[in-house]
Amino acid sequence: MKKTLTLLTLVLAVFTLTACGEKKEKNIKGSLADLMKEVYEGVDIEGLNQEKVPEDKMEYMLGSSDLDIKEAYYSEPLISSVAHSVVLARANEDADIAAIKKEIKEKVNPRKWVCVWVDEEHVHVESRGDLIILIMDNKNDEKLLENFNNL
Repeated sequence: MKKTLTLLTLVLAVFTLTACGEKKEKNIKGSLADLMKEVYEGVDIEGLNQEKVPEDKMEYMLGSSDLDIKEAYYSEPLISSVAHSVVLARANEDADIAAIKKEIKEKVNPRKWVCVWVDEEHVHVESRGDLIILIMDNKNDEKLLENFNNL
């Protein structure tokens, strides 16, 4: 009886510890350019420039040039009085995603445009696997975020 009770306790302890372990979310495959197209599905914003974020624009686009990311891709209007920016970034392997998101959220400037800005409640920094998205948009933020979460 003692052996059975001890064995049962041991099995329960193993299942409890396993259940509490952190689940690693599966990475989303595909190029950032292709994923950006999916994020914009059903969102109509004219005159967007979409391209890889150059090193010298990293701080302007994400708030910091010292993030543990491999690459980033942005989407902003070429010429517009609309405050809108979406940046997709792919983190390096074993990067601390939570720390990257926190740094972006704390340092990004939602007033980086002349005469227009994004209200703080419309600035979103989310992740799926190794993919991080920054959305700054007063009008389309919820749809863009929904599309990202459906990737």
